[in-house]
Amino acid sequence: MSISQASELAQKYIISAAHVLPPELKVDITEHIETRLPAEKADKVKSLLGGNSEVTFSDNKEITVLDHAVLYCSEKLKLDNVSSTITLNPPRHLVKSRHPKRIILCPYSSDTKKDWSIKSFEKLALRLEHNGFEPVFSVLPSDIERLPDSIKQNYLVPVTKSLEELVSLIYESRALIAVDTGSGHLASLTGIPTITIYRKQGNKFRWRPAWGENRIIRPKFQLKFKKHRIWSPFVSTRAVFRELLSLIDK
Repeated sequence: MSISQASELAQKYIISAAHVLPPELKVDITEHIETRLPAEKADKVKSLLGGNSEVTFSDNKEITVLDHAVLYCSEKLKLDNVSSTITLNPPRHLVKSRHPKRIILCPYSSDTKKDWSIKSFEKLALRLEHNGFEPVFSVLPSDIERLPDSIKQNYLVPVTKSLEELVSLIYESRALIAVDTGSGHLASLTGIPTITIYRKQGNKFRWRPAWGENRIIRPKFQLKFKKHRIWSPFVSTRAVFRELLSLIDK
């Protein structure tokens, strides 16, 4: 995305739920809000500008950040035509799920505490392969060296050097299986079935992927050891594979 394209987006939309924004996405739209909205509604919208926390507008701990935003806009701001639906127009050369057997596996997040064991991902890839699927590992270029040689030698590990390349890879695949990481949100946003392997038990997972067909798999148990929680062994490859079949056979 060029700086001019980013600036155009920043002037057209209020960007919410972003921890760090590049300078080209930071635009003061106070005057625009004041001229377009009634005073009472403008004050409520202006209160969101420059905020550093997520919007919460419900006591329901099981709904997503997206749900909270929709509720806030419709019930608090009283905005018309509030919807969580996003219409995306991919480049013409891309075909959704062009590769119906390709399953993207994303084993690494920004925090190793969130990661399912890489051995489990490798076992899952083998199970997928034996059942006629084409597992493809997707990681940041800086994380490729972390992958075991057995994965790099036996499976495709495409190098995606830009967000555009990553989204294209995901969009033309059948589904994505990931730990709690950004790739799951991208897949969900583009309508690709998504499975997120999440380390915590219970139904509270506010920042989970919220668009399209998506499922969350949690450990059945957790063990506490000193300051650590051991959860990865309690998510089986069989459970993940079963969930995938259930998701894509709908």
